[in-house]
Amino acid sequence: MLSLHDFKCLKDGMVFELFVEGAPPRTVECPCGGVAERVWLKAPGVVGDIAPYYDVQLGRQVNSRQERDAILKSKGLIAMAPEEFKRTENNHHAPGDNWDSTAFREAAEKAWSDTINGNIPLVEARPLPNDVSETKIGE
Repeated sequence: MLSLHDFKCLKDGMVFELFVEGAPPRTVECPCGGVAERVWLKAPGVVGDIAPYYDVQLGRQVNSRQERDAILKSKGLIAMAPEEFKRTENNHHAPGDNWDSTAFREAAEKAWSDTINGNIPLVEARPLPNDVSETKIGE
C-alpha cells in the first residue's frame, strides 16, 4: 500500500511530498540533488478514496498538497491557515439593502459596449520623470 509522506531538503529547504510503498525511508534524494529528510507536517496520507480531493480555497479538485502549492505559487498566492479561512468564510460581507443590481448591470453593459466599440479615448503615455530610468526586466 502506498502512503504519502513529506520531505524537506537539507540543501535548499524545499518541502515536497513523496508516495512511498511500505516503511518510509528517513532520507531520500531531493529533485535538486541534495538530501531530503522526512518531516511530519501532518499525518501521512494513505492513497485511496482520500485523494484526489476538492480544495475549498482554490475552488477546484487537486491530487496532492504539492499540486495545490504549485497552483497557488503560479497565481502568486499563499495558502490560508484553515482557521483563518473559516473565520473569513463565516464573516463574509454581502451587498446591503442598497444594492441595485439593475443599475450595476446597466453600467457594466455600457462599459463593455464602450470598450468593444472603441468609444474610450486612448491616453497618451507620459514620459518618465528625470529621476527614474528605464530598465529591462532581467537586467
